[in-house]
Amino acid sequence: MKRFAMDFSTKMLLSGALIVGSLSGTAVFAAEKTESVVSNQTVVSVHDFVPESYFATYSGKFNSVEELKKAAGYNATASKSTYDQTPGKSIKVDSIDEYAALLFYYNDLAASNANNPVEVKTYKVSAAANDYYREYSQKWNDNGLSWMYSYVVAHIVNDKIEGTPTTDSALLGFHPGNSWEHKQGLSYATVDSSKTGGYAHIVGNLTLSIIWEGVGDIVTKQLTHDWSY
Repeated sequence: MKRFAMDFSTKMLLSGALIVGSLSGTAVFAAEKTESVVSNQTVVSVHDFVPESYFATYSGKFNSVEELKKAAGYNATASKSTYDQTPGKSIKVDSIDEYAALLFYYNDLAASNANNPVEVKTYKVSAAANDYYREYSQKWNDNGLSWMYSYVVAHIVNDKIEGTPTTDSALLGFHPGNSWEHKQGLSYATVDSSKTGGYAHIVGNLTLSIIWEGVGDIVTKQLTHDWSY
């Protein structure tokens, strides 16, 4: 199960929809959240959203982009020729210092938001009052323009979690040049002894499309989000 961000106007649209399927005898669904909010801009400057303090902090720290990527934990995922064949939106940086500010800003975002509240939604899929699905979600990696959500979906019977919950995650908001791939095989949710909550380990790949000194660069980093629901 994957959730893909979709482009539309800068006006955010909030919607909830229930998709019910079957996997190994257990119903699985995904509730659609706020989808990607993208303007007609194809390129945005790193200065549009990275706090100015980052540019001062990382000024002169690195001598090459390769050194920077290694230090920040990002891997190059595409060559210049691949980038040229892939139209889309990008983040523009004009120096290694700006590149460093961008990558380390995203690193800090991914490590923050641990205290965001867990949101809960309930979905009925049967006539039985004591049989339903509950979606737990937590926002993270939030820079005010874009944000991410991690999801756990649990089958509830008689107010207790039945079976093993499923997981999902998504990148939402205004995020030109960024994309997210949820890693279902690496993500998981456990259930505590009371069967009323548990722990979630969410894994995915964040990919950034960057224009640095006129050259396209695509870099990826695996991120994790651990939280209790």
